[in-house]
Amino acid sequence: MTKKSQTVNQQYALYDDGRNIPDYIVRRLEEAGVTLMTLPPTTPQLGFSISGGGVWSLDAPSPLPLAMAPTSPGPTRCVSTAAQITRMDQAHRWLVHITNLTIRRIVAARSLIWPLTREHRFSWAQIAETAGADYRAVKRWHAVGIEMIALSKSRQEWSGQVS
Repeated sequence: MTKKSQTVNQQYALYDDGRNIPDYIVRRLEEAGVTLMTLPPTTPQLGFSISGGGVWSLDAPSPLPLAMAPTSPGPTRCVSTAAQITRMDQAHRWLVHITNLTIRRIVAARSLIWPLTREHRFSWAQIAETAGADYRAVKRWHAVGIEMIALSKSRQEWSGQVS
């Protein structure tokens, strides 16, 4: 942990039950990523796309693996509840607190988790290659993005219902 991040961590209190706010933010974003990945591919997905072909996008052959395609029969299909979708929307709204678009995209991409395997959709190396940077730099930028959210939210006083 760098001296700067130690200072940043001291600027806001721990979340309830002794949980660290940045860890809480990462868990909530990853939970949101799982929920997002269970939605059908035709669902509007919060203003960023997995493969948008824009200036900086993460090209993926399909946003969902075949096992989770909407036409898949049986128990392999993951379905999100309304409560999970609401929590996803809430967590993804936090991304607006990241002012740098590249860092915002890194945080958003890293939050995508396959629902069945619970593995990250994009590895650090894949994100780094897309961003044209070293994976260690991408990890640092991700941490900076999480700290931006935490600092912004700490100014709004974290509560049991974090928005």
